[in-house]
Amino acid sequence: MKTKSILVMVCMALLAGGALWPAPAAAEPKGDVIIFHAGSLTVPFAEMEKRFEARYPGVDLLREAGGSTKMARLISEVGKPADIMASADFAVIDKTLIPDHASWNIRFASNQLVLCYTENSRYADAVNADNWYEILGRKGVIWGHSDPNLDPCGYRSLMVLKLAEIFYQQPGLYEKLIANRPEENIRPKSVELVSLLKTGNMDYAWEYLSVAVQHDLRYIKLDDHINLGNYQYDDDYRQATVEVTGKAPGTFITRTGKSCNYGVTLVDDAPNAAAATAFLDYLLDPDGGLRCSRAWGNLRLCRPGCRRTRCGRSCRRRSKPASRCAISAAAAKRRRREPFIYISMISCAAVSAFILLPLLQMFFQSSLQGLKATLADRVVLKAIGLSIYTAGWAALISFVIGTPFAFLLARKNFAGKRIIEGIVDLPIMIPHPIIGIAMLGLVGKHHWLGKLIHAAGIRVMGTETGIILVLTFVGLPFYINTVKNGFEAVPVRLENVSRSLGAPLITTFFRVTFPLAWRSMLVGLILCSARAISEFGAVIIVAYHPMVAPVLIYERFTAYGLKYSQPVAVLLILICLVLFISFRVLSLGRARDR
Repeated sequence: MKTKSILVMVCMALLAGGALWPAPAAAEPKGDVIIFHAGSLTVPFAEMEKRFEARYPGVDLLREAGGSTKMARLISEVGKPADIMASADFAVIDKTLIPDHASWNIRFASNQLVLCYTENSRYADAVNADNWYEILGRKGVIWGHSDPNLDPCGYRSLMVLKLAEIFYQQPGLYEKLIANRPEENIRPKSVELVSLLKTGNMDYAWEYLSVAVQHDLRYIKLDDHINLGNYQYDDDYRQATVEVTGKAPGTFITRTGKSCNYGVTLVDDAPNAAAATAFLDYLLDPDGGLRCSRAWGNLRLCRPGCRRTRCGRSCRRRSKPASRCAISAAAAKRRRREPFIYISMISCAAVSAFILLPLLQMFFQSSLQGLKATLADRVVLKAIGLSIYTAGWAALISFVIGTPFAFLLARKNFAGKRIIEGIVDLPIMIPHPIIGIAMLGLVGKHHWLGKLIHAAGIRVMGTETGIILVLTFVGLPFYINTVKNGFEAVPVRLENVSRSLGAPLITTFFRVTFPLAWRSMLVGLILCSARAISEFGAVIIVAYHPMVAPVLIYERFTAYGLKYSQPVAVLLILICLVLFISFRVLSLGRARDR
């Protein structure tokens, strides 16, 4: 009994101690948080990232910016993992993510459209809130906006123009202004226009007020009746409608004008919901994220409101002595048993599978019906045709300027030759978006070369000229290196014989060297054009429009997902396959010639 009494007393004491013991503190959020957000939120979200990660060192915010519609479709159509989606248009989340991918949507800020320019823009000293539409309609003024199919700022820019037609009582104003804005002045997202403005490649661009402030741009503030910045004028804003692409090519949906409200949501299948929730709490805190929004771009803050919804070669062999045959047979048997042979075979199989499996999967996953529809799509055929056309010009330019250069490298030794060869290979090594950015600065109005180009009436940005320029940049090293190897394979003694008979160098080149190295030149042209056809990173910076095939594939992927981008990719693979087979056939012929 005493033992039992003692046990009871001990248990009670333990329970009492446990009750008095303080509860463990809630675990701090940890891990990666993937945030998809509108491009106009890049600067404030970057500031929030620093402060939030300082508060929670175990969290790493992984941000990806882009057009709101595009980013939302990456979740709904492509299936990319994300924890949080922040949109520049509150309705994008409603229409794209709810109810299948998100359950609620919170308005947390508002914005307005402004017309941005720089001190070097045409008529920068004359433009104002009363005559801006006259300036945009003048010949020679370059203005643009983002893609309305991918970025809310794009279709909102068009809405502003339609509302201006009504407000200023100028019938036909919208059509007149659009006629003065070629398609190449459209970029995937609005923040890309900032670089064009600052380099002088564009005079005016439609942006959010927050973006203008963040990047220290000059801007024209418009009347509240047309700037989409005041919810009290939503009835007026509804007069403007814009058609944008739907969930499949050839389909369209109508966007109706309303005030610019930013929305944010937690994705239902968020990989790290706990840490994402902590960031949302910080984002909506007036002393936290909302203060960053206010400090970085004059975003007008809304009282957070949540709307919930349910939710081989042949030769004659000489006879060998029997002893040598026996030794050879034994050696061959040993070689067959060497483990490294099996390692090499496994490596061969692994590499082949690594390359072929994704491509074969794409072929088999694309339906015959989808391929037929793609072949009948004029937009696809135009993009592929433009890719072939521009790649052909890039190869031709490489042939003209690269052949003499390759001959010099093959035949002459001079100081700094290794450095020159390194410079030739540089476009192969550097990331290709850097090429586009470098071109952007070089041909801008602020650079002396850009001023000369503009004075000559030549446009590079958003034109076929710009595309050919960057394709030549990336393809030229492949041509020069291939032709250089071809010239080195031609015996120098043959050229010396020709020169000893009195033939000048140019005659020797065309009568001796060229006939022996023409196959290398052809292979170089194929490699150059194949590389040019596949270029994307440099092209999209220089020219989103007109679209080449890789840019179209990117646009179809971001706007519609795998279903509508794969058939275009298959067609481009087939073109590259034809070029590859041609290369192998010509290479085989070159080997036989040797």
